[in-house]
Amino acid sequence: MLVRGVRPNEFTFTFVLPACAGVRSASEGRRAHGNVLSFRCGSNVFVATALVDMYGKCGDVRVARKVFDGMPVRVLRASMEITVHLGAALINTYARCGSIKESRRVFDGIPERDLISWTAIICGYGMHRLVEDAELLFRSDGVTFMGLLMGFSHKGLVQKGQQYYRRMIQQYGFKSTLEHHSSMVDKLGRAGRLDEAEEFIGNMDVEPDASVWGGLLNACKIYGNVDIGERVIKQILRIDPGYAGWYVLMSKIYVFARCWDGVARMRLLMKENRISKPHGWSSIEIGGQMHTFLAFDRWHPRSNEIYMFLKDLKKRMLIEHYVPEIKHVVSKLDEEHKEDMLRGHSERLAIAFGILGTGDGEVVRVIKNLRVCVDCHTATQVRK
Repeated sequence: MLVRGVRPNEFTFTFVLPACAGVRSASEGRRAHGNVLSFRCGSNVFVATALVDMYGKCGDVRVARKVFDGMPVRVLRASMEITVHLGAALINTYARCGSIKESRRVFDGIPERDLISWTAIICGYGMHRLVEDAELLFRSDGVTFMGLLMGFSHKGLVQKGQQYYRRMIQQYGFKSTLEHHSSMVDKLGRAGRLDEAEEFIGNMDVEPDASVWGGLLNACKIYGNVDIGERVIKQILRIDPGYAGWYVLMSKIYVFARCWDGVARMRLLMKENRISKPHGWSSIEIGGQMHTFLAFDRWHPRSNEIYMFLKDLKKRMLIEHYVPEIKHVVSKLDEEHKEDMLRGHSERLAIAFGILGTGDGEVVRVIKNLRVCVDCHTATQVRK
């Protein structure tokens, strides 16, 4: 267009910028941004939105935020109608980011709520173990059970969970889904009732999938039950032999029991099936920039400061009666080295950097690609 003397306008850039975002080309995007400024199209709300989207998808959150802050007009209005589907998406997003109060604010602002919005907020409460709030909402409408069952599971309220499960089937005539079954297995497993959980799976009216069996396998890891774990892993690998997490989970059960032959068998089985465990990483956003950590990572410019902080934090945690969960470390190292291994997990590094890089009262939010280990879960819990 420029070669032929055709002047681009706002409409042109709303196509060019998404194209740059689509191929994740930051260099081409920056060139397009330069042209946006040259042709004085930056004040257009649609062009500015396309710029924010492009920089965000190319990983430059800092510049995306800078463009957003400089927009004369912003694509959100006080009078914007929150539809059922948009509201449910916002409720779920806020809940998963730890902002359950914002989830409730959105829920209260939806003019006409349906099954989707009720389910979203009740599941959000269940996710945060606010089972009393979830139950209160359920009684006022009675449309969804999944969020309640999830909340009871996290709270360890087995009998109440069983009560509502029976109510769902007998009073409301609902047919149990795999998700409902999985929640019941998880509930029994967390309470240490492994035999009941295994019996429950055996009596299911549908074929259990890997997630149902996986809930029981995770409970076997928590309680160190090798016998049930070995029966469960056979069923899981029959259904889903390609997921590395199952092998790792069973290996941890063997480690807990100091059954090193079992650990070796799992590693050999992974090798035979050509299964590799993905590297765990944790990311945190500070000042508009993403920082990603691997386990025992020392590439970050503030690594020395991070490790010194974690060392000091360990002493303070021990005073508060924190006991490291070293029994789950897959290694024959001595206790001190196992504790060092736990302290070097990627989420610990990200959290330490977050605390060092934020002020009092700011939220530290970490993103992970794998499950948090038992020790990191215990160490990072908020004590009330």
